[in-house]
Amino acid sequence: MFARGIVWRIEGDVTDARGNIAGRYFGADDGRCFAAARTSKPGVLLRLPAADPPVWDLKAILPPSS
Repeated sequence: MFARGIVWRIEGDVTDARGNIAGRYFGADDGRCFAAARTSKPGVLLRLPAADPPVWDLKAILPPSS
């Protein structure tokens, strides 16, 4: 699978993005702690918004919701 689009390079304080991404894996509080421990390290954020993301209809294979 390929993603296509224009890449945005954002340099500078990426603490909020680090916290949001880490929060998905560690939970919100631990994600904020993870990001706060790395504020002295500058970062680069690459954003790639998909121009035409693929979409699948999975209703046929998912169990019915209760």
